[in-house]
Amino acid sequence: MALKATIYKVQLSVSDIDNNHYDDYGLTVAQHPSENEKRMMYRLAVFTLLSAERPEFTKGLSSQEEPEMWVHNQIGEIEHWVELGTPDLKRVKQACGKARKVSIFTYHERASIDWFEQIKKDLARFKNLQVIHLTPLEGDEIDSLVGRTMEIYATVQEGELWLAKDDKRSGIKVTFPML
Repeated sequence: MALKATIYKVQLSVSDIDNNHYDDYGLTVAQHPSENEKRMMYRLAVFTLLSAERPEFTKGLSSQEEPEMWVHNQIGEIEHWVELGTPDLKRVKQACGKARKVSIFTYHERASIDWFEQIKKDLARFKNLQVIHLTPLEGDEIDSLVGRTMEIYATVQEGELWLAKDDKRSGIKVTFPML
């Protein structure tokens, strides 16, 4: 029997000072059976960083044809394709061919650097691609904020994202861009 996704309900309040974007979101976030809580929370962090664009979560890990999230224009074309982690070159090429803009958000420090060093020459040919690294800052780990229902307050300022829930908070430095 196939394992099912775990469903989380999130009330997200975004104060993006860097982009002058302030809004509240009621989200349903599905954690894929092969995904840990930390990765799921990094997806939520990326949504927060891109929230002014109104991204949509997709099937993500359950589909080879869809990214983690995307933004479509009014006629249904993919404006922004968003990946999380360290995709292989074939997937990057596919994304760059389908979307006007592609963003890859990495978050495993050593693995991300190794991945980037191995394929940065190949990545340089894609003019619509940016690679952004997310580095944890002081405070609790991002997965310490997880609960089946979450009320998260997010602040983006000067290239840092802070997520807070109750008495816990987690910070992420956003390195724009590695590429």
